[in-house]
Amino acid sequence: EPDAAVISVHGRGNLSLYEKERLVAQVEKVVLNMPELKSVYTRIGAQSMDQEAAEDVIGTLTIEFIDWQKRRKARDILKEIEEKTAPIPGIITEVQRERSGPSGSKPIII
Repeated sequence: EPDAAVISVHGRGNLSLYEKERLVAQVEKVVLNMPELKSVYTRIGAQSMDQEAAEDVIGTLTIEFIDWQKRRKARDILKEIEEKTAPIPGIITEVQRERSGPSGSKPIII
């Protein structure tokens, strides 16, 4: 069970920072009403530190779940977030569970 997840908010067009904030805030409102989350960190605008982010990402929400013994499975929570944010016009949300395992660093050469 993951401890965290990332929600990428995609939007098309030449959106101003204020338009991006308004759209991402609608997703944030849905997420903040989820009782199974410990914390939510929202970033709006270009994601210069994340080289894997798509060009149309207008914001990212990083969410941290409460203890796994006191909540539903992460996949059920994330599915609910996707369902509740799908009707928001002008955006598409992409939910990614925290990846566990070794990092993707360079291979070891002996």
